[in-house]
Amino acid sequence: VVPALQKTSDRLRQAGRGGRQQQVSVAAALEDEAARNRQALAATAGEGGSELHVKGPAGTVISLDRHVVGRGTASLKLAPGSYRVRIAGPAYVTWEEQVQLEAGASRTLEPKMERPASTSNVIQIGPKS
Repeated sequence: VVPALQKTSDRLRQAGRGGRQQQVSVAAALEDEAARNRQALAATAGEGGSELHVKGPAGTVISLDRHVVGRGTASLKLAPGSYRVRIAGPAYVTWEEQVQLEAGASRTLEPKMERPASTSNVIQIGPKS
């Protein structure tokens, strides 16, 4: 949707290497990119556009066709068509679905996000007692 997505991705990756202040910068950059992508999508919706509302847990990132469109929730104006919706976050198993939107349709997605199974591995060092 927005050609600058790769540049933003690179900035996010670089900023993620820092401390708390840079983490805030990462969140701000992510939200700026999401706002630009939502605006670009709305510009292509035109008359007969559709609405898609996506609700995920706080802290998750919502993307549409690999472009970030929100954090936690996103309300989008879209041209009719098929879209890949993805919700991902560090505390959840990634959720994806292909969505078909007809002209003038309004749809809400609110998937039940699963937490990853516990994978605790115990390593014993030394003799068994």
